[in-house]
Amino acid sequence: MIAPHFYLKPLLPFLINDGRFYILAFSQKEIRLLQGTRYTIQEVLLPEQVPESLAVTLQYDKLQKELQYHSTASGALKEKGGRHAMVFHGKGESDGATEHLNRYFHQINHGLHEFLHDETVPMVLAGVEYMMDEYRKGNTYPHLVAGGLAGNPDEMSIQTIHQRVWPIVEPTLSQAQQSALAQYQEYAATEQASNNISLIVPAAHAGRVATLFVVRDQEQWGHFDPATGSIEVHTSAMAGDDDLLERAATQTILHGGSVYVLDQSTDIGNQLAAAVFRY
Repeated sequence: MIAPHFYLKPLLPFLINDGRFYILAFSQKEIRLLQGTRYTIQEVLLPEQVPESLAVTLQYDKLQKELQYHSTASGALKEKGGRHAMVFHGKGESDGATEHLNRYFHQINHGLHEFLHDETVPMVLAGVEYMMDEYRKGNTYPHLVAGGLAGNPDEMSIQTIHQRVWPIVEPTLSQAQQSALAQYQEYAATEQASNNISLIVPAAHAGRVATLFVVRDQEQWGHFDPATGSIEVHTSAMAGDDDLLERAATQTILHGGSVYVLDQSTDIGNQLAAAVFRY
């Protein structure tokens, strides 16, 4: 079926709240940002501001200290014999290591901030315990999950990380969906919610859908004209039809709404879609 607009349904698992989450896997040698859903996992290209490793941060810190020293030395009084007086900060090796690690995590957090600033999905840490503890101290992403995957992620494939992280993040994801379903059921008998696709699609185009539920692996064929607001729903695909579920989901996402995929329709009155409206 050739639709008259770009068909986004294959991309929806990466855009909707269907178990989507991030994994920040880090060690001293490597940083990986992974994006997953219940059944998929892929590595995300990191922003340039995120350091490649702790070694890169150490090289930067070393350069900065050398520049600072030369700047201090050039204006400092000389010792007897013409040597410049050196400045010692009095930090022990342990304190210095912690300082470097904090600098490393600050750069990671800062680099991810712009990338994640509009996101509301959970993020799980993967790394050795002490590194995860230090990262949490400076984290600014509000949706960081309390638990994490302990161990060296460098020794794990992304598939292994995905398999081990899912039980950690699944309760958080389920809670969000259950809360959204409870809200729908509260409003189901009012005009603030509907499971009628003929009402949902126009509302989604108008930006009125706050939360949308669609049943997994289902299609509802029909035709919607945004110019007139007219809609036709068909029992089977006809020439010029769109999948109205995909249209509703795409428009809900474009207008900042949330979309959840359900495994069954019983929670939404045995229909293929349901929505909670903003107004």
